[in-house]
Amino acid sequence: MKIDFPNNSEKKILLDVSRNQKNLIYFGRKVGYSHPKIYDIMFETYRNFRMLKYFGFKNYFFGSTKGKVDFLIVGFAKSGTSSLYQYLKQHPKIFGPWTKEPHFFSYGYNKGLDHYRKNFRFHKDSMHFESSTDYIVYPEIFKRIKKYNPKMKFIVCLRNPVEQVYSSFNDMKQAGTELNSFEGVLSEENFRKTLHLKRIKNKIYTEQKIPIHLPYLYFAEYYTHIKTAFEIFERQNFFFVDSKELNNDTKNIVKKILDFLDLEKIEINSERHNVKKYEQKMSPKIRVKLSEHFEPFNNKLESLLNQKFDW
Repeated sequence: MKIDFPNNSEKKILLDVSRNQKNLIYFGRKVGYSHPKIYDIMFETYRNFRMLKYFGFKNYFFGSTKGKVDFLIVGFAKSGTSSLYQYLKQHPKIFGPWTKEPHFFSYGYNKGLDHYRKNFRFHKDSMHFESSTDYIVYPEIFKRIKKYNPKMKFIVCLRNPVEQVYSSFNDMKQAGTELNSFEGVLSEENFRKTLHLKRIKNKIYTEQKIPIHLPYLYFAEYYTHIKTAFEIFERQNFFFVDSKELNNDTKNIVKKILDFLDLEKIEINSERHNVKKYEQKMSPKIRVKLSEHFEPFNNKLESLLNQKFDW
């Protein structure tokens, strides 16, 4: 199996997206895959411009970059992480980076901690966080975080994995980074998973080269990833959020999270974020097939967390 990245199929995706969407982000990714050094210059210019705009002149130039991140929203993708990120940022004692997802502990780790710290401006007597949803499915992530902050706390958003898989697929489809049909990506699952894990093992992915072909089922096998996390951090360091409860009982869930973080409770604006509608519904046949696939993982997850989920 060739693990070079991007492969011919992925090159076609990048070309099509940069042509059709006229999006600077995807153009930047295309440059990053082909010319990493040029991408570094482009991205640092873009990052500094965005940080100046986000932090303001005073904080950008004179704010402190000395400090540690206290907690992370580590995943799972398409499970309410964007909404939760915005809810928590409303707290006067919680501060985030210039971008929701720095991806440092996964694909940017080779950049070093100084590079990571520059994403933040640290405030005294406050908590700092970020939300990179790939963290929970990256095998080495929790060892790296343990070395950085042994007391790190984690918030994990969970969603019915059948819905999560279909939502992730449609998200990539709308972005133009998924060309195959849903049935097609499911048939490729084993290949995609093997390819993805070999690329991680061989350190193929970097800040310039983040994955395109995703193993959707593997990412939604929550038990596998959470069990790995529990091998590094204690259960008490984690707070698990069911996306359905977050949607239906938002303010109460946020208050429980603030209690988990030992912060004063506040009232929040509970408007949902990053909500998308998809043109086609999943076929009943595929839904049954996916439910059967995830059933043993869900059962193990409930035993591991001692928590029931209405999936």
